[in-house]
Amino acid sequence: MKKELILVFIFALVFFGCKENEEPITQSSLQYFLVGIQPSWSPNMNFTPVSDSLYYYQFNDDGTFLKRVGDLTAKGTFKNPEIDDFEGIALTFEDQDSDLIHSCFRGEEYLSSLGNNELAGTWEACDGPKLFFKAISNFNRPN
Repeated sequence: MKKELILVFIFALVFFGCKENEEPITQSSLQYFLVGIQPSWSPNMNFTPVSDSLYYYQFNDDGTFLKRVGDLTAKGTFKNPEIDDFEGIALTFEDQDSDLIHSCFRGEEYLSSLGNNELAGTWEACDGPKLFFKAISNFNRPN
C-alpha cells in the first residue's frame, strides 16, 4: 500500500508539476539604465544627469537583449567583439530598421565599456547625443 501511494505521489508530481509552456526561472539578466546625456554638437558640452529613465538595455545570458525606450521595445542579439582597442558590446537588431537604433549603422548599435558597470553609446559619431548607461539591477526572470 505504501509503495502504491508513493508511486501515485511521484506520478502526480511529474504529471501535474510542470506545464510544457512554462520555463524555469533560471536566466540571469542585467539591465543598464540611461543615467546621463551629453550633447555632441553644442557649445554646451556639459553632462546632464538623468535619474528617472524609462530607457534601458537588458542583456540576457543567452546572448539576447531587449532595448526599451518608454513603451517602445526592440530585440536582438549581442556579443563582445574583439575590434582593435574597442571594449564594449555590439548589438544586432531583429528589426534592421527599428527607430530605436541609435547608431550610424543600419541594424547595429555599439556600446563602449567605461568600467564600473557603465556603458556609453556611440551615437555621437553621427551627430546624436552621447548617452551614458549604468547597471542598476541584477535579477532573475523567465526566459
